[in-house]
Amino acid sequence: MTADPQQAVAAAEAAIAAGNPVAAGQHLVHSITTHGPTAAVYELLTALVVGAHREGDEALAAGDTITAEAAFRRAIAFHPYDPQAYRDLAALYFRQDRHFELGSIGESPYTASRYSFDMERTVVIEQGIMIIKNAISADAAARLCVGLTANPDFLPTTFLSASGEKTDGVNEQERRAQMAELFHVAGFVNGTIHRLLEEFAEPFYHLEPEYWEWPVCLHYEKDGHYISHADSEHPDGMGGWRRAHDRDLSFLLYLNDEFEGGELVFVNQGLQFRPSPGTAVIFPSDHRFVHGVLSVRSGMRQTIVTWMKAEGTPLNTGSPLLRVPRFAFPPR
Repeated sequence: MTADPQQAVAAAEAAIAAGNPVAAGQHLVHSITTHGPTAAVYELLTALVVGAHREGDEALAAGDTITAEAAFRRAIAFHPYDPQAYRDLAALYFRQDRHFELGSIGESPYTASRYSFDMERTVVIEQGIMIIKNAISADAAARLCVGLTANPDFLPTTFLSASGEKTDGVNEQERRAQMAELFHVAGFVNGTIHRLLEEFAEPFYHLEPEYWEWPVCLHYEKDGHYISHADSEHPDGMGGWRRAHDRDLSFLLYLNDEFEGGELVFVNQGLQFRPSPGTAVIFPSDHRFVHGVLSVRSGMRQTIVTWMKAEGTPLNTGSPLLRVPRFAFPPR
């Protein structure tokens, strides 16, 4: 397969003429990943992707979910880094209550082949906090950032303020960050979470996951921060804590280091971390591990987050709609 932009365009046009638009997309994506998005390549790829999106949207409007699903999958085959097709496909699966099929969405051969578990990991335990260096490679972490776009309308679970009150958004005095969906890399991300929990967290914390919440990427830009908080509990107003979320372990995966500030701070332990890209941090979600994120002075801090509920622990608030059952995403 040629990577030269001019040859890639010619090969793509020939594939389209032969009735094989997916092959055309493969030529164009290969050129982009090698040489970057040159104008002619990007224009032709955009036309293919937009056409597939349009067909999917029109099919949905007509109630033809089979054609819509095929169109969205074709858009993914054209351009595996285009987040919108993954969002559309995931939304369709949620609408049809096909949660267990979400694992197939992020399995494009172009995304799957670009990540690897062949890393020598180092696990450090600091006062009950697990730090897994090289959880994924720095290259994989950088590739995960491709296509991540903050979406202020995406809220995967009900947020509670520090006082425990429900809110449709986020109080910026408490947390200033934006979210990005991870549907376009769902297979790799959830497979990674599954593997790290099973290999490291379960034997150390003696907890077996029932599910984890749908992971998201938090974007902290300049002045972004998160005040000290516990992930599963809130103050009860009488000097104690009450369980507000069904979370037993918290999971963080760091994607980049092109920022100043933004350190992860654990109040009770007196610890402060600035993990390198590809490092995972796992810790219990209760008030013993109150933590926060210091203000970002410059750049953008990108971190994947999720929370795991363990088998056998009380279900107080009901499992969230956007959740990943333990066996939905087997690790590669």
